[in-house]
Amino acid sequence: MLVFHIKQGDVEGTDVSGLTVAAVADTPKVMTDGNWRLGVIIDSAASDERRRSSEVCSPARSAGRWKRWGR
Repeated sequence: MLVFHIKQGDVEGTDVSGLTVAAVADTPKVMTDGNWRLGVIIDSAASDERRRSSEVCSPARSAGRWKRWGR
């Protein structure tokens, strides 16, 4: 489990400052083989709008190495 606390920032104009987001991963023994399963847990204090914005920037949905390994 990886936990991120967002000190400040926004996603497409929605302020996500102060939220905490956790990513839970189930990976194969050789992680670079891909086929990860990822789950995201978002701070219960988040409004629906802030929750949706946090989901967009979560490791499970964002571009880069997370997405590459999750194929």
